[in-house]
Amino acid sequence: MICEILFRCPHCGEGAALNSLPFCKRCVGNLLVAPPLCPKCFSPNCLGVDAKCERPWAADGLSPITSLSAAYLLQGKTFSVLKSWKKNRAWLSDRRIFRFSEHVWRALTEFQPEYVSCVPQRFSRAWQMGGGPTEALSRFLARRLGIPFVQLLSPGVRTSFRQGELQGTARIQNPITFEGQLTIPPHARLLWVDDFITTGHTLRRSAQCLREIGFLGPIHGMALGMRMRHRAEEAPSSNNP
Repeated sequence: MICEILFRCPHCGEGAALNSLPFCKRCVGNLLVAPPLCPKCFSPNCLGVDAKCERPWAADGLSPITSLSAAYLLQGKTFSVLKSWKKNRAWLSDRRIFRFSEHVWRALTEFQPEYVSCVPQRFSRAWQMGGGPTEALSRFLARRLGIPFVQLLSPGVRTSFRQGELQGTARIQNPITFEGQLTIPPHARLLWVDDFITTGHTLRRSAQCLREIGFLGPIHGMALGMRMRHRAEEAPSSNNP
C-alpha cells in the first residue's frame, strides 16, 4: 500500500508494487521475455522440441554480427512499456528493466566478451531522454561482467531521417553513418549493444563500421528489445537485414 502511494508507474500511472518497482504489476507482467535465439538465423521461433531452422539465410543480413541475444520481444504492450522506460529513465526503473533471464546471462558469459561498447546515440537525443539508454545498458553489462566499457563509434553527419521516424523499407534503406577510432585490440571479443532491433539495419551498419576502422574480432550483439520479423522480410530474395 505504501509503494502504491509513494510510486506511480511511469507507463500507466497506477500505483507501483513492491516487487515491481517503479512499475505496477500489470506493466511488468506485460513484458514479454525473449527466448534463446536460434544460432543460425537469430530467430526466437526455431528452438524447441523437433524444431529446425527454416531460415538459415536470415543471419547473413546482420553480418558481421556473429551471435545475438535479446532480453525482450517487442510485441504487444512490451514495446510501449519499454518506450516509457526510455523516456522516463531513473535508477529504479533501470534496475527493474535490466533484470534479465538466465539464458541471456548464459549466452553472454559463454561468448566471453573482453569489452563492451554500443551503438552511439546523438547527444541531442540522449539529452532529451535524460541520458542515453543504450549507453546505460552497456555500462550496466560492463559492471555485471567485470569488463571495460569503451565508446568506439560516434554518430556521423546526418544526411537523412532518424530511424525512429521511418517505417519498413525506408528504415532499411536509410544511409546511417558513423565515425570512430579503434582503441581496443583488433582481435578482441566485443559485446556490441543496441536498445531496440526492428529491422537490424542500425546494428548491422554500426558493426560494419567497426570493421572499417580495423576491428577484426568476433562481435556478439545484445539488444534490450527485438521485433520478430515477418517471413517476407527474411525471404532469400530480399535484401532486408
